[in-house]
Amino acid sequence: MRKGAIQVGVVGMRVDARTRSADQLHRFVEGLDLPVLGFLRDTQNYVQLAAHGLTIWDVAKSWVEKDLEQWAPIIEWVEKK
Repeated sequence: MRKGAIQVGVVGMRVDARTRSADQLHRFVEGLDLPVLGFLRDTQNYVQLAAHGLTIWDVAKSWVEKDLEQWAPIIEWVEKK
């Protein structure tokens, strides 16, 4: 990491981005000088889909639209790296 070969970003898991805890997480991570890529909400979609061997990209977008929106900046960041 010190030579710039590895990029690290933070994803808040099971976090509601509208809450005080999300703000606290964001401030804590900013103190570490790491980018916060996003927050993934606490949803049963992941559990239900995993039980069937599926991901949010394997079902109708209308069913998981909020989840796909949350993943978009994370994927964008990874693809740039």
